Amino acid sequence: MKVCFFAHYSKTYQNGATLSLINIANEMVDKGIEVIIILPNKSIQYPINNKKIKCITIPTLSMRTKVENDGVVNKFKGIIKSFYNWFSMKKALMVLNKEKLDFIHINYIFNFNT
Repeated sequence: MKVCFFAHYSKTYQNGATLSLINIANEMVDKGIEVIIILPNKSIQYPINNKKIKCITIPTLSMRTKVENDGVVNKFKGIIKSFYNWFSMKKALMVLNKEKLDFIHINYIFNFNT
């Protein structure tokens, strides 16, 4: 069996969701399940010590913005981010198709790395 986790962005990767994902991934590997974790940011690495867990970085940009930032520049940034994230989504789909996964788990609520 092969399982893929999409990790969420975190500045420290020390929050509950991240630590739970790592614990679950380690337990799965110990039971003979192949695990892949897709990370949204290359600058901060998940604290994964298990060499059997395959990590792939597919950078995405946050689509969050302040409500009061509704000017032309902010809208232009939103369009650029959307295009960037569209290419990231295509890359993720290529990885998913190549890996022939049995299960996919997204470890966050919002799309595009919120």
